[in-house]
Amino acid sequence: RPPRSTLFPYTTLFRSSTEEWKKLSANFTVAGSKPVLYTAERDPNHTYCSISLFNEGKRIGSIGTMDSHAPLDQEQLELLCVVRDMLEVYLRNEMISSASDELASIALSSIINGNSVPSAITDELLSLGWDDNDEFEVTAFDFSDIVRSDTEMASCLSLVKMQFPNAMVAPFIDQVIVCTDLTRQNRCSSLTSFMEQYDLYGGVSYPFVGFDNCSIYWKQASYAASISGKNKDIRIKEYRDVQFKHMKKVILKDNACDVLLIPSLASLANSSKKSDRILITCLKAYLLNGRSLSRTSLSLKVHRNTLIYRIRRLEEILQLNFDLLTDDQMAAMILSCCLVDSDTN
Repeated sequence: RPPRSTLFPYTTLFRSSTEEWKKLSANFTVAGSKPVLYTAERDPNHTYCSISLFNEGKRIGSIGTMDSHAPLDQEQLELLCVVRDMLEVYLRNEMISSASDELASIALSSIINGNSVPSAITDELLSLGWDDNDEFEVTAFDFSDIVRSDTEMASCLSLVKMQFPNAMVAPFIDQVIVCTDLTRQNRCSSLTSFMEQYDLYGGVSYPFVGFDNCSIYWKQASYAASISGKNKDIRIKEYRDVQFKHMKKVILKDNACDVLLIPSLASLANSSKKSDRILITCLKAYLLNGRSLSRTSLSLKVHRNTLIYRIRRLEEILQLNFDLLTDDQMAAMILSCCLVDSDTN
């Protein structure tokens, strides 16, 4: 028994036979966004209410209810409309999210493969909330131990996307690269348990501004992931923790190490005497502690007088007064110490 139309002015009333209802169902848009109340010949004792679901102006289905125990009332009709509105908002956001994910993946794939991102895609990403002025972070997952085919990589991509909704996700060789907009989404809190579950290792870049800069920072995450895989006790590595290892690797790869080293420090590092090699560690700690004797002796766990002796010995060898070092000289010495000091290997 339909309620009076004055109770819900947006209701369209129909009393239809089965055939009439079939025709109506075939062209449901006649009711627009209004609920449709009807009684069918096969069930004249109950009233049914249906309302269309629309997405981008197209009808994609309907939801409904019936007065199984009591006549439909105003609150039920309003609830049906509320549920309809919620579903349409959800569907609209899901389509935007899917479009955003797809475009973001295309953009990230272009960037990490050294190609420029088409302006049309960049503009569309901006309209979907990917603001180039936001802060981003790149995470790389190493799937080299479990990926043997494109199908397996597709499964890995799906796993990662579940952990990083609305992020840029793209495969690269045997890794999955993720660019997260830190303005919209924090790093996944369950990341470690996720990686343990699937026996994964990964690396994280420094935070940076502008997703175009993924072309630089995904390499940080990728290198950190490679280091993490070698250390089975640590699932994920921050690039800041392995940055100097990376710098040293690049320098050694370019055969620039000998050119950059201070010769007298190189001689100490290559000395057969342990007392000479210890001077390198001493100098590095002294410079990194701001040339403070107390802080350096504490960090090295050596007596102050022992430290003073070693510092004077270094000044004699290098023919320098450490109190008069320029910033450039200090930077060059720290770099040389780090390159030759076995503790940094």
